[in-house]
Amino acid sequence: MRHAPDLKNERGIALAMAVFALVVIGAIVAGTVFAGRLEQRGGQNTIYAGQAFEAADAGVNNTIADWSPSYNQLTVGDSVVLATTTLGASASATGVITRVNDITFLVRSDGEAHDVNGNVLAQRSVATMAKLIVTDVPIRAAVAARGDLTMKGTADIYGANADPPDWSSESGERSACPFDNTSVPAAELSGELHENGNPTHTPSVIENSTELTDDMFSTPFDALAEMADLTLNWSGASPAPTTVGSPAKCDASNLSNWGEPGTSVTACQNYFPIIHFTGNVSLNGGRGQGILLVDGNLTLAGNFVFAGIIITKGSFDASHGTNDIYGAVLANNATLDDMVMAGTPQVQFSTCAISRALNASAKAKPFGSRAWAQLY
Repeated sequence: MRHAPDLKNERGIALAMAVFALVVIGAIVAGTVFAGRLEQRGGQNTIYAGQAFEAADAGVNNTIADWSPSYNQLTVGDSVVLATTTLGASASATGVITRVNDITFLVRSDGEAHDVNGNVLAQRSVATMAKLIVTDVPIRAAVAARGDLTMKGTADIYGANADPPDWSSESGERSACPFDNTSVPAAELSGELHENGNPTHTPSVIENSTELTDDMFSTPFDALAEMADLTLNWSGASPAPTTVGSPAKCDASNLSNWGEPGTSVTACQNYFPIIHFTGNVSLNGGRGQGILLVDGNLTLAGNFVFAGIIITKGSFDASHGTNDIYGAVLANNATLDDMVMAGTPQVQFSTCAISRALNASAKAKPFGSRAWAQLY
């Protein structure tokens, strides 16, 4: 005989409730773990993104701080990709420099964050606009001397602008500078001119000038010394351009390499270093180009050729043999004295040599405003 079910019998309900409670609790725990995992991964990704961003930002700053004169040789529209820089154990940056116009560059840096195996965890890219800052060197004459100028023998100073002899349009690899008929005094002196023999100085020399202030020498000297490519303290050497590798590249690491003002070493024709001597120096021949700074006295002992700007805090003495300077000389006092009949020391004013040396030595500086952007 069958009996109807007893609907009031609740045996077994506890198991069902327990299973339901476990399911609910499990779902809550799983949801909490999932949310926590997402939060953790999101936090890690934020850290990785921050590391990549900091790497990219550091790449821009390092590129500008370590600005190379070679970047100044880029033509408008050209770019150069820099070597990847490792920043700590977990980040790196790769820079790209693009020349926008004569004085403006776009500096971009792609930063990456890595894990211990080198896998990329995050990427960021930033860029900034930078402009070249050319040091203002007030050049008023082929030779500016605070003190007297002594010229002997067949020494020559020419204030009418002319290019160095190997910088003509026929040189092939080097375009001539645009024609410039600028003419400055052969020399401007705070003292007097003393002559012996048959020296040449055209146009006329300005004597007893009150315009040659200390700031005219010290301000550009100090600014350029801070940017020196070579800081030296030796004497008696003969600088000469050198190359390294194949194909040959100008060896900027060689302290005796001051660029090529002629045509012999073509790889160094666009190398215009700032050379800073921290004491007195005597140069026994050789050749170079750029900007030569001397804290003390500079003596040229013959057969020396230089294109650019020479600034000395002490005396400038080219009284031995043949010495050819193309550009300008600024010195506290100067002596041009040809003691050898076969040679003729000369200073030839050259706007081309001056401008190329200054432009090559220029450093980049970020724009004051609206220059920086995060690209992604």
